[in-house]
Amino acid sequence: MSSKIFTTIFLVVFIATADWYVNTAEAKFITKDLVSLWTFDKADIEGKTVKDFWGNNDGEIKGAPQIVKGNIGEALKFDGVKDWVEIPSDPSLDFKDNSVTLTVWIKPHGGEDNWILYDGNGSRAAYALVHDDRGHADTFGVSFWNTAGVRVNFFGNGKFKHPSDEWYYVVGLLDDDKVKLYVNGKFEKETDFEGKIRQNTQDPIHIARYGFADNYFVDGTIDEIGIYARALTDAEIEANYKAKSPTADIRAAGKLSACWGAIKKGK
Repeated sequence: MSSKIFTTIFLVVFIATADWYVNTAEAKFITKDLVSLWTFDKADIEGKTVKDFWGNNDGEIKGAPQIVKGNIGEALKFDGVKDWVEIPSDPSLDFKDNSVTLTVWIKPHGGEDNWILYDGNGSRAAYALVHDDRGHADTFGVSFWNTAGVRVNFFGNGKFKHPSDEWYYVVGLLDDDKVKLYVNGKFEKETDFEGKIRQNTQDPIHIARYGFADNYFVDGTIDEIGIYARALTDAEIEANYKAKSPTADIRAAGKLSACWGAIKKGK
């Protein structure tokens, strides 16, 4: 048997095994139309740089958040006073169509006005995730701004309470004319959105801080922030919630692609 045939058979068996492993796992992390993923794992932080595991939007640590045990791998613990991460403005983080999804694992530790993710500033904001805004205690919220500057500020308040010091998977999305909120893989509420989403072409994204204001910092631990250039489905959101290791799923998918490339090259 020639070495080329042996190599091809080996790679086919490897791919079949890897494909079986990935698809029989409890859930697989969704990567279709994923723009950026900040894991906050120790391996993805170099000095003051937070690497974008999926895209090219690395961030800069401000203050001194601590690397701690996260819900998945490691996470960053923010003090609620002077800690945040800043992601430079980039066209990949602006969306012309009303189709975008924001995701995060977070363990809030208290306080109010905890702005988890904020794109822009007060006059040029485009989207945001928030916890425990004033008047909405123990709730998560998602905000989108249209081109007229109108903010749809939507909270899953009322019967949906989420106390501090527990991990939550929070998803806010814009799907055409609807804003939707999910917590721990489950749909909570939706509201209407009129017009087109605003594009913020100048200002950075702030993680754990409200825009350029020197206040409204997150007092909590943040893990695995993701941004998608489309609205995820209910099933995809539930799959992400159940995924044990997004980075492992991504690496497994990469190995499959690499193996197929090797087979094609060997032909």
